Amino acid sequence: MFEIFKFVYVVVIFLSLYILSTLIECEIDLDCPKSYIKLWDKNYAHRCVNNICEWVKKPRIY
Repeated sequence: MFEIFKFVYVVVIFLSLYILSTLIECEIDLDCPKSYIKLWDKNYAHRCVNNICEWVKKPRIY
């Protein structure tokens, strides 16, 4: 029982560290990294929103 609790505890710690490390601070859009997957850059882009890089869907142009 304790081993399961310990395992869950370790997983929660590592997941929280991973989530916190993915929050990239920025001041302008150029501070955000580009994706290495070309299909993602087609429909989405990294934008600086409230000083954090976020994926934002690009508007459609008809």
